Amino acid sequence: MKMRWLWAVAACLIPFLAAAENQAPQEFLKRVDSQGYSVTFHITRVEDAVSTMMVKVEKDGKAIEIDKMKSKAIISDGRALMKKMKKSGAWYAVGYDLPESGQQQLMALFKTADKKNHFVTIWYPGMDHGQEK
Repeated sequence: MKMRWLWAVAACLIPFLAAAENQAPQEFLKRVDSQGYSVTFHITRVEDAVSTMMVKVEKDGKAIEIDKMKSKAIISDGRALMKKMKKSGAWYAVGYDLPESGQQQLMALFKTADKKNHFVTIWYPGMDHGQEK
């Protein structure tokens, strides 16, 4: 009796899971280690195609102050957008109009207190191609 109930629930969920597989996730979290820094990307889909990209930079487990933080998005249709990020607590945030399908390349470009430039890139939604430069 219990197994029939479980199969009935699974059969109801399969169409929803298949549809969600081809869409961008509502929330996405990726951490990349680069040149002694840990950079965390948090992407939240707000409405339609509007997404908020938040980035936090840590060294030795503690958030650090960044002199300048910019972001760049290369959209799946080939457009390249670059925006300044605004500080919000330990995070830096910016909004992008990201499509639900295709892979977007998202980058964080920042200058640390030692005046060195850093750049970290990830692929959204979900291809595991975190790179460092």
